[in-house]
Amino acid sequence: MLDIKLKESEKEVLNSATNTLTYFFENGEIKAEGPYIQGRPEGEWKYYRESGELWKIGHYQSGLKHGPWVSFDKNGVEEFKLKYKNGKIAIR
Repeated sequence: MLDIKLKESEKEVLNSATNTLTYFFENGEIKAEGPYIQGRPEGEWKYYRESGELWKIGHYQSGLKHGPWVSFDKNGVEEFKLKYKNGKIAIR
Protein backbone atom coordinates (compact mmCIF):
# COMPACT_ATOMS: atom_id res chain seq x y z
CA MET A 1 0.00 0.00 0.00
CA LEU A 2 1.28 3.51 -0.82
CA ASP A 3 0.65 6.50 1.42
CA ILE A 4 0.90 9.74 -0.54
CA LYS A 5 1.37 13.10 1.16
CA LEU A 6 2.08 16.55 -0.25
CA LYS A 7 4.57 18.70 1.62
CA GLU A 8 5.37 22.23 0.45
CA SER A 9 4.82 21.30 -3.22
CA GLU A 10 7.18 18.33 -2.84
CA LYS A 11 5.74 14.84 -3.12
CA GLU A 12 6.76 12.13 -0.74
CA VAL A 13 5.59 8.56 -1.11
CA LEU A 14 5.88 6.01 1.66
CA ASN A 15 5.63 2.39 0.55
CA SER A 16 4.56 0.79 3.82
CA ALA A 17 5.06 -2.73 2.40
CA THR A 18 8.80 -2.14 1.93
CA ASN A 19 9.27 0.74 4.43
CA THR A 20 10.75 2.86 1.63
CA LEU A 21 10.27 6.61 1.48
CA THR A 22 10.72 8.40 -1.84
CA TYR A 23 10.76 12.16 -2.37
CA PHE A 24 10.06 13.67 -5.79
CA PHE A 25 10.94 16.96 -7.45
CA GLU A 26 8.06 18.91 -8.98
CA ASN A 27 9.17 17.64 -12.42
CA GLY A 28 8.50 14.04 -11.29
CA GLU A 29 12.16 12.99 -10.97
CA ILE A 30 13.19 11.20 -7.77
CA LYS A 31 14.88 13.53 -5.29
CA ALA A 32 15.77 10.99 -2.57
CA GLU A 33 14.87 7.47 -1.56
CA GLY A 34 15.68 4.99 1.14
CA PRO A 35 14.44 2.92 4.06
CA TYR A 36 12.18 4.72 6.53
CA ILE A 37 11.65 2.82 9.76
CA GLN A 38 9.79 4.01 12.87
CA GLY A 39 9.44 7.52 11.46
CA ARG A 40 13.07 8.12 10.54
CA PRO A 41 15.61 7.34 7.80
CA GLU A 42 17.61 4.14 8.25
CA GLY A 43 20.26 2.39 6.14
CA GLU A 44 21.37 3.47 2.66
CA TRP A 45 19.77 6.52 1.04
CA LYS A 46 20.32 7.83 -2.46
CA TYR A 47 19.94 11.49 -3.44
CA TYR A 48 19.52 12.73 -7.00
CA ARG A 49 19.78 15.98 -8.90
CA GLU A 50 16.63 17.39 -10.48
CA SER A 51 17.97 16.20 -13.85
CA GLY A 52 17.97 12.60 -12.56
CA GLU A 53 21.71 12.06 -12.04
CA LEU A 54 22.90 10.44 -8.82
CA TRP A 55 24.23 13.12 -6.45
CA LYS A 56 24.93 11.37 -3.10
CA ILE A 57 24.77 8.02 -1.39
CA GLY A 58 24.70 8.06 2.39
CA HIS A 59 23.79 5.96 5.38
CA TYR A 60 21.64 6.55 8.43
CA GLN A 61 21.41 4.81 11.77
CA SER A 62 18.50 5.66 14.08
CA GLY A 63 17.74 8.75 11.97
CA LEU A 64 21.30 10.15 12.15
CA LYS A 65 23.96 10.18 9.43
CA HIS A 66 26.19 7.24 10.25
CA GLY A 67 28.76 5.57 8.02
CA PRO A 68 30.05 6.52 4.57
CA TRP A 69 28.63 9.37 2.48
CA VAL A 70 29.82 9.81 -1.11
CA SER A 71 29.04 12.74 -3.43
CA PHE A 72 29.25 12.59 -7.22
CA ASP A 73 29.66 15.30 -9.84
CA LYS A 74 27.27 15.69 -12.78
CA ASN A 75 29.33 13.16 -14.79
CA GLY A 76 29.00 10.48 -12.13
CA VAL A 77 32.60 10.84 -10.97
CA GLU A 78 33.17 10.65 -7.23
CA GLU A 79 33.82 14.14 -5.81
CA PHE A 80 34.44 13.39 -2.16
CA LYS A 81 33.76 11.02 0.72
CA LEU A 82 32.87 11.68 4.33
CA LYS A 83 32.33 9.28 7.16
CA TYR A 84 29.79 10.09 9.86
CA LYS A 85 29.37 8.70 13.34
CA ASN A 86 26.13 9.42 15.22
CA GLY A 87 25.32 12.45 13.03
CA LYS A 88 28.77 14.07 13.16
CA ILE A 89 31.62 14.01 10.67
CA ALA A 90 34.17 11.44 11.82
CA ILE A 91 36.55 11.32 8.83
CA ARG A 92 36.91 13.59 5.81
